Amino acid sequence: MARKRRWNRIQEQILVWPGDERLEIRYDGTLINVPPRTEVARVGDGHPYRYPAATTKAGVPLKGTIAVTDQIVETEDGGYQKQFDVSDFCEFLETHCQHLFKAGFQIVSDPDDVTLVLEEGIPLYDLSLDKKAREILANELQRRKGWEDRGQPAPPSSSEHLVIWALQHQKRRAAMKPQVDSKEIYAALEGTTTLPIEEAAAAPPVSDVKALGASHYLEEATALGMRLTKAELVALIEGDEEQIEFIQAKIADKKAEEAEAREKKEAQAAAS
Repeated sequence: MARKRRWNRIQEQILVWPGDERLEIRYDGTLINVPPRTEVARVGDGHPYRYPAATTKAGVPLKGTIAVTDQIVETEDGGYQKQFDVSDFCEFLETHCQHLFKAGFQIVSDPDDVTLVLEEGIPLYDLSLDKKAREILANELQRRKGWEDRGQPAPPSSSEHLVIWALQHQKRRAAMKPQVDSKEIYAALEGTTTLPIEEAAAAPPVSDVKALGASHYLEEATALGMRLTKAELVALIEGDEEQIEFIQAKIADKKAEEAEAREKKEAQAAAS
């Protein structure tokens, strides 16, 4: 009589998430949560995690991680069946969840890699939030502009909470950016600065200048009956100089067309 195999090699992988909120992944009808980088995953009543945190070789649990393992159960005939396959799960993530990897998510096998992966992932996570905030604001601008084009005030958005979050996020990020140009610092070190201290202190923050620029170009485009694309709205919000120059050129061309049309109309009126 052939012996049934009584062992299986259990595979384990570590999911690492550098975000500041819990990550939810749905796979094969199951919700798998990964904790933020500030939290240790614990399993049991009152905890939202199916899998515990990965641990160092000394047994210390690692924040921002879960250790996913194959789930194997014994069958009625004495054999074993794999209910959850880690390899299949990781392949699913790499195939269908690239947006998570772009936001700093990562899969590792060695707990010694977790610290480095978290450090590398935080900037990617921050950039993903920046992108999300810009898209929300651009969509809101388009929505409001659509109502304004019909001569009606825009009703409150059903996603007002997201718009408020996006505005607050952009303000926080702007506050984190250097407000002094590097050239000014070099000039100050060399003692060649020409800008009086009082004048420098009164200069508006870079973020305010960009906001005024975005408003100015949007108003000009609207007055000329021009519809800016979503990409152009995002460029205005970001302060993308190259794209803003392109928008300036479009506005200038439109003004020239209107001036030429007026001249022709006036010439025709004078001739008649």
